[in-house]
Amino acid sequence: MEVLAARCLPAFLVPVEVRPTPQYGDGQCGVFATAPIKAGTRVWEWSDLVRKIHYSELPAVLESMDPGDAAIFLRQGFVTPADLEHLNVNPQDAGRFTNHSLQPTVGVVGALRDIMVGEELTMDYGWHGDPAWYQKVCARYGVDTESQVAKRCRTKNTPTTCGKKFEFVGPLFAEKQATVAETLSGEETANLFQLVEDASAASRKIVYVSLGTVVTGEHPEMGWNGKSKSGITGKELCQSVYRAVFAELGSSNTGANILLSPPPLLVLSVGPPPDALEHISVPENAICLKSVPQVELLRLAKPALFVTNGGQNSFMESLSVGTPLVICPGFGDQVANAAKAQRLGLGEKVDRPGESQQGNVIMSYQAAVATAIQKVLGESQRSYLARAQEAAAELEHAGGVSTAVEILVRVASAGQK
Repeated sequence: MEVLAARCLPAFLVPVEVRPTPQYGDGQCGVFATAPIKAGTRVWEWSDLVRKIHYSELPAVLESMDPGDAAIFLRQGFVTPADLEHLNVNPQDAGRFTNHSLQPTVGVVGALRDIMVGEELTMDYGWHGDPAWYQKVCARYGVDTESQVAKRCRTKNTPTTCGKKFEFVGPLFAEKQATVAETLSGEETANLFQLVEDASAASRKIVYVSLGTVVTGEHPEMGWNGKSKSGITGKELCQSVYRAVFAELGSSNTGANILLSPPPLLVLSVGPPPDALEHISVPENAICLKSVPQVELLRLAKPALFVTNGGQNSFMESLSVGTPLVICPGFGDQVANAAKAQRLGLGEKVDRPGESQQGNVIMSYQAAVATAIQKVLGESQRSYLARAQEAAAELEHAGGVSTAVEILVRVASAGQK
């Protein structure tokens, strides 16, 4: 197949080309970087070439095609988790050539890490929606849904077939973990940790809330005032979560359905926005800070619950200490991690409302967050905790930094012989 240059790919905002990828099968193609792409760079945008088809209209559209063309049409489409009623298809746009990978280089919008020239842009199809109607119509035409592709790939030893070997060593933590957020002063950190130690000594549990640095930042689409193709802004998302946490776990909650008694210590990392807690009543058992030394806090407090955006760092850091999760994803890998956490019994997810959601979206979202908190800290609390602690044990067994160093030394030594 002839290589398609970047000028032929209107959806992409970075220089790429489409070229054959025979390792995935005859006739398969992929998208490759033609210049370096920095982590966090916005990679693509929805173009007018993407067609949105309601599931009730899809059978008629497919029946008007040759069966083979209909199968290709379906294979190049996808369903987003925020809108489970529409198939998105881009038969002319190069986005359809983006292949699945268990180690993706790009998320829904941005690059997940630095991408080198010549490296393939891949995504984790596991985040895609997989409603029953989509499975049914794909089965009729002999096509796997995107989620089925992701599940099948988990059972195949793809790295070996490509001549590569991967060693899982778990998260790599330093004694003092670096952070991209504004750090606390030494006095502020000491005060925070003293509160944690005092709470533990008084048999009070700790609940930690942090929704990440991007959604509380200034990015025009994914930040505080952006909607990231959803029905609410970053500010509305965060404040809905804060209100739900305070309503369910605040010391002012004296109702019959108290989840934790005595009231837990609530530690919130709310980021830099000056209006982060605007019109929100903060209970006496909460401490709200612009940033928190997250890894150190998780290690010391071993929270009863971590309410998080589900970014890869936070996801692995929480698992390493065996903390159950309520994940409120905003975009990208957070969506896949949220689905993974719920599937593995590590916690619950609360999907960000879609653009087409009707009614009082903010109140509905806040209620969903409250329900998730009730579920994880309610009657099933022991089940979530047990599964999270099992995951922590598995990660510890993987070896971390020491095992990674051992492998690197072994490989380097073998290369010198």
